[in-house]
Formats: sequence, C-alpha cells, structure tokens
Amino acid sequence: CVEHEVAKRALLDEGRPYFTTPHFDGYAIVLVELDALPPADLEELVSEAWLARAPARLAREWLAARKRSAALAEVARISEEFDGGYR
Repeated sequence: CVEHEVAKRALLDEGRPYFTTPHFDGYAIVLVELDALPPADLEELVSEAWLARAPARLAREWLAARKRSAALAEVARISEEFDGGYR
C-alpha cells in the first residue's frame, strides 16, 4: 500500500522492482519483486506501507519514537567520535 496514486506513480516510474497489474488499477497499491529489492529498502517500504494505513494517533506515536531513537543514535555516534579523540 502507498499513501495515494501520486506515490504509486512515483514508485512505478522507478521501474524494477516496482510494478503493477490491471487488477490494481485505481488502487494505491504497488507490487514489488522482493528478490530484486535492495535489502536496505525493505524496511522503508514496509514502514511506508504501514504508515499509509495505520491509525493517525498510532502513526504519530511510532514516528515520534523513531525520531527519539534516531536522535539517541546520533548522540551516541558523536559521543563515540569525541571520546575516540582523547584515547
């Protein structure tokens, strides 16, 4: 699932591994050849599909938690770089 038809068209314009069939015309759904999808893209693809259908409150909570996790990871990375300079 994608958010809307514009998002669907954007993915389809990328070509492989994204495609569709006439059965899904008119629906915000894109098919994916998983064996042709770079593994790093899988998490983003699943997250975006879930966000397109999740209840708004739950999606906001998940995004806020993800931002906090990313911020904490960045602080840890910077701290590690800083500590490494004084060893």
